[in-house]
Amino acid sequence: HGLMVHSLNYFNPGEAGIMASLQPVYSIILGAIILHETPDGNALMGGAIIIGVVVFEMVKKLRARG
Repeated sequence: HGLMVHSLNYFNPGEAGIMASLQPVYSIILGAIILHETPDGNALMGGAIIIGVVVFEMVKKLRARG
């Protein structure tokens, strides 16, 4: 956790927020791969919502740049 927080010093606040919001998604993926856990529907739905918002914000930011 400390390494992740320290690495956020090198990104702007928007990028840092996106990376921090993706932590639960990373945890779900790593839990499935390393621990062979099967995520339930709520975890998958939450991950889909997070990824959807991140993609939406990235597209909005790219369109604003022109």
